[in-house]
Amino acid sequence: MFPDPAVPSTLLQQVPLPFPLPVDPELALRTWEPLALRAVVIVIYLVFIFEFYRFVARRDIFKLRFRRYARGVVGRSVESVGNVVRIVLYVVEYLVVYPLLTIVWYVFYLFLVVLLAPGVDIQVLLVTAMAIVTAIRVTAYYSQNLSQDLAKMLPLGILGALILEDSPALPAEIPVDVVVAVAERWETILLYLLFLVLLEFVLRIGQVLATQRLQTAGPEDDVGDEG
Repeated sequence: MFPDPAVPSTLLQQVPLPFPLPVDPELALRTWEPLALRAVVIVIYLVFIFEFYRFVARRDIFKLRFRRYARGVVGRSVESVGNVVRIVLYVVEYLVVYPLLTIVWYVFYLFLVVLLAPGVDIQVLLVTAMAIVTAIRVTAYYSQNLSQDLAKMLPLGILGALILEDSPALPAEIPVDVVVAVAERWETILLYLLFLVLLEFVLRIGQVLATQRLQTAGPEDDVGDEG
C-alpha cells in the first residue's frame, strides 16, 4: 500500500525551492518523499472510507419525497399521479439498485476479511463478511451512529495494521485459489444477498409501520396554483 522509502523521486528532485535549505536539498527531498507519499495515501484512503461508511450505514438509502398538492382539481390530480409514480420508482430502486449496492458492500468487506485472515476457511470468510454487512444495515435502523462505527471499524483496523506493522502480516494480493473458491460458492453468495435484500424490505416495512410515514423526507414545496 505504501511506497518504498528507499526509492528517490526524480520528480521531486526537479521541483525548485523558493528558499534555501540549511541541509542538502537532495537529502531533504529523499527524506520528504516517503512522508509526503504516505500522507497522501492515508488521506485518500480515509476520505474513501469516510464516504463509504457513511453511505453503507445510512438508514434511508433512497429518498421518497412527496410533493404538496397544488390547488385546484387539475393540480391535485396531477400531483396524485406524480406521487404514485414516485412510490413505484422508490420500490423499483429497492428491487433493482439496492441488490447491486449489496454486492459492492459485500465484495468490499469480503476483501478486507480475506486480507485480515487469509488462512481461514473460505466459508467462514463468506459468512463473516455478510454478517458484517447485515449488522451494519440492521443497526442503521436503531442508531446510525452505531451503524457508522461498525462500518468503519474494519477498514480502520486494516489501516492501523498497515501503518504500525508496515503490512508484513498482510498479503500483497488476494491469492488466486481464494478467488476461485469464492467463485465456486456463487450460489451461497447469492442466497446471502437475497437474505439481505429481504431483510431490508422487512426493516423498511417495520420503519413505515412504526413511524406511520411512508416518505423519508419532507414534502416538496407547492409549485403553483390551479384555478
